[in-house]
Amino acid sequence: MSRQEPPPIPLDPSPARDPGGVTLVVGAGGAASAAAVGAQRSLQRAGVRVGGVVGSSSGGAVAAALALGWEAGTTEAVLRRLWMPAVMRGARQRAALRLALPGLARGAAFALSEGGALTERVRRAFGEARFEDARIPLRIVATDLDSGERVRLEQGSVADAVRASLSVPLLFPPVPWQGRQLVDGALSDPLPVLEAVGWGSEVVVAVGFMSRAPLRAGGALAAVLSTHVAAVNSLMRLASAYYDLAAPLRVLRLEPAPFAVTPMFDGSGTAEAIAAGERAMDDAMQDLARLLP
Repeated sequence: MSRQEPPPIPLDPSPARDPGGVTLVVGAGGAASAAAVGAQRSLQRAGVRVGGVVGSSSGGAVAAALALGWEAGTTEAVLRRLWMPAVMRGARQRAALRLALPGLARGAAFALSEGGALTERVRRAFGEARFEDARIPLRIVATDLDSGERVRLEQGSVADAVRASLSVPLLFPPVPWQGRQLVDGALSDPLPVLEAVGWGSEVVVAVGFMSRAPLRAGGALAAVLSTHVAAVNSLMRLASAYYDLAAPLRVLRLEPAPFAVTPMFDGSGTAEAIAAGERAMDDAMQDLARLLP
């Protein structure tokens, strides 16, 4: 019996809503991405309208929670369950066999984990929610596995989009979508500021972080995650340097301490990250005021 593929994720056949105001961009960074929850709380308290949310990788899950209007406590609880070593369980012995005998699984995408635990948690969290249900316009970034192209997701199932943007290659299977295979958004754009700038935003508040592999990972898993983290961190440095040099862009970058570097799949610091994000946004409010028209 063939495995049932998740339903396709539609991609912007029509113009998106213009968010206006401040767009909040949530970059890759594991549990540290939850700092954007605190940043949004600070913006709301200051009376600054968040007109759109964009997320990549772990930031896609946070962006979806913010756009759907979840309370901070609900968001924290869900994110803690998403970023746990348990999401990597499943089929590792079979993966080892496929490495040794690739002919047994022709045409199938290799992954150390089947990804079922991650898919289950994402679907349990976001249910049947669709982008059209969001209280704040939402975009999530994934990556085309074959071309490396950034893929913008802004219609259809939120759960499918989040799942695609979290799919670390070789660790989790890609998500099929209209003939494409979608993987982790961090591989094409770990801090998708340009998605917000092209959306008609007045100012972009970008919450981005460096990452590191889980401290207790070993063997093939450690090799995959270390390689992935190195690639994503390199892209994050390039993106940050570009936005610093691009004078026409009105971008305020936040990297709340002490969560600038956090292990992947470790949700223990989620509450602290939210608090750190709120403090960082409070401290940067005067800088934001200078950027606002």
